[in-house]
Amino acid sequence: MKFLVKKWFYFYLIITILFVVILFLYLKTLNTNLKIIYLDVGQGDATLIVTPEKQKILIDGGPANNLGPKLGKYLSFFDKTIDLFILTHPDTDHLAGAFPLIKNYQVKQILLPESTKNKTEFNLFLALANQYNCQVAFVNANTDFQIGSKVYLDFLYPLIYQEILTENKLSNFSLIFRIIYDNTVFLFSGDAEKKEETLALLNKQNFHADIYQVGHHGSKTSSKSAFIQAIAPQFAIISAGKNTAFQGWDFSTK
Repeated sequence: MKFLVKKWFYFYLIITILFVVILFLYLKTLNTNLKIIYLDVGQGDATLIVTPEKQKILIDGGPANNLGPKLGKYLSFFDKTIDLFILTHPDTDHLAGAFPLIKNYQVKQILLPESTKNKTEFNLFLALANQYNCQVAFVNANTDFQIGSKVYLDFLYPLIYQEILTENKLSNFSLIFRIIYDNTVFLFSGDAEKKEETLALLNKQNFHADIYQVGHHGSKTSSKSAFIQAIAPQFAIISAGKNTAFQGWDFSTK
């Protein structure tokens, strides 16, 4: 009799556990909102976006060696897929974390500015992407990209007629783009500086966004007043390391 009772106890325990797991997974599928997480990677940029259809977008990889643990806080241990990786430009604090990303995750597609072709470290990144069968595409201000049915990427810079290989500074062709989801718009500009912001504005596209990740980590070299006025953001996000020269950014000083 005791054996029979114990047998039924374990049976109901297993059924209960399975029910809880299935319920948890079902409730997760009911969350149909866009998630955007500005990862704390110190001095650098890395932003994780999860669409309502569960595609995962990563913008920049931050500096080396700390991206993996940050992603681990928001992605399942068994979830090793990144549907889209966007590299704004190949400065180390945006690129270095992308090397272990490609090795440890299945990165399906990579978008980046064509101006990075002449960068040695970037060539190594391209070779690694090719080795791991990532699809790579260069984008510019004429590029529009859709992921899933509700998320749109509107690229605003670099301009297609620029001399892409004559510039020495890697941030001169940093991607500027908007992510549009329903009535909410996010704008990213990497390390684009005031000169690049001015050139982008001359193309007379729509720059309005509700949330703006402040260019060049809040440096005074970016976010000129005309650029801010064109964006007209409700909120601004600054990604910068502690006690760096990038701190102390102020809208009023631009």
